[in-house]
Amino acid sequence: MTAATEAILSSFILETEWEDLSAGVQEWALMCFMDNLSATVSGSTARSTTIAESMALDLMPGDQATLFAGGRKASALGAAFANGVAANAFDIDDCGQYTRGHPGAQVLPAALAVGEKTGASGRQVLAASVVGYEVMFRAGRCLHHRDRSYRGCGAWGSVGCAAIAATMLDLTPPQVVSALGIAEYDSPAAPILTAVEYPAMVKHATGYGAMNGLMSAELAARGFTGTPTMLLDDEYEHWVRDLGRDYVLPHGMSWKEYACCMWAHAPLLAVDKLRSEHEFSAPDVRRVVVTIYPDALQLHVLHPDTTEEAQFSIAWPVAALIVDGEVATQQVADERLGDTRIHELVDRIEFESSDEMAQRYLGSDDGEADSMDAASVRIELADGRVLDSGLVEHIVYEREAPLWTRARMERKTRWLLRHLFTVEALDRLIDAVWSLDHVDDVRDFVALVGRLRAMSSGESAARETS
Repeated sequence: MTAATEAILSSFILETEWEDLSAGVQEWALMCFMDNLSATVSGSTARSTTIAESMALDLMPGDQATLFAGGRKASALGAAFANGVAANAFDIDDCGQYTRGHPGAQVLPAALAVGEKTGASGRQVLAASVVGYEVMFRAGRCLHHRDRSYRGCGAWGSVGCAAIAATMLDLTPPQVVSALGIAEYDSPAAPILTAVEYPAMVKHATGYGAMNGLMSAELAARGFTGTPTMLLDDEYEHWVRDLGRDYVLPHGMSWKEYACCMWAHAPLLAVDKLRSEHEFSAPDVRRVVVTIYPDALQLHVLHPDTTEEAQFSIAWPVAALIVDGEVATQQVADERLGDTRIHELVDRIEFESSDEMAQRYLGSDDGEADSMDAASVRIELADGRVLDSGLVEHIVYEREAPLWTRARMERKTRWLLRHLFTVEALDRLIDAVWSLDHVDDVRDFVALVGRLRAMSSGESAARETS
């Protein structure tokens, strides 16, 4: 551990200002906020979120921050936990380079919880979010290098959320170092492959990551000390010392268009390719063969009983996409899991493992140039046609031309929240997000989100009554 690296780390966390960030970093921060807000609000309807909110109201009460599920208030810790569960409840939230997981599902709940508690401006929340992302990219990279057991999001996200809270609570440099060390030491083990084998509400431990990060910063502010974070290890110095100079955010984000695990996205893109090129429907399908790398075949669930099982599956989303033409939150929600059309099609899906695809997949989580997250799908139809997608790549991270624009992000937001907001309410919500850096008190923004949702619910109820 060197004093120079420690100074770079604490200075980046404490001194990053919205005005000092490049236009590209600012744009990506707003895009991330839009994506994770829509994921959190849509996830507020999940059963796991209802349980998390109930616990927060009971055991972590207060009036510091808002719970997106019901609009009630809890302590900042309670809101960070419950909203962290909501943000990842349907697995439609962002993924980040080097993390092998979901940073935004922890960034947004943590930043908003502390932002509401302190009355921070939109610019402060956005700047803190950038700090959180950049620290998470590096904490995840270090952790996955040191621990080959594949730790889930809360394990490294705790450190990034501690950084978010540290900058918004104005900790001193020594307190920042303690906060990161406390968060890392007390982070959840989050053995993610166990959740893949036995899907449950624990998922990626995003709620725990957001809550633990805030708690760690609050403890450090009061004099509690922590062990040194691995970010300060000499071995990882070259991954940390570029903080504030080389931002991962503008090229290190992957935003989802399907509500399920990323390992299922290449097959879903292959199915969508065939759907765009050929006319067929679910009753026409006799057999589906999905060829993919072995890691993805750990998503073994065929007939899910819970939304978590549906998300940690390839067969269910593929069948749902053929039946419905989309994999939104509705296709993996508990209420949909009795659909016989999807179950019948699942029984006609087969899987093949490809060593070639396995070699191509290596390094894709880190954005290595020669890697590729890809799959192929072959669909045999009752009329004798055989539709072959060929190799279809899921481009995980930005390369040369931007994959995502504001227009595309707006389309995703409207698609994801169409069952919760009216068109007019979505217009106002989207405008409010793009203008967040002009908001003096983020509590006003959060209150607006609640009002727009309540108005939309009232209009829907009125239409149903009439």
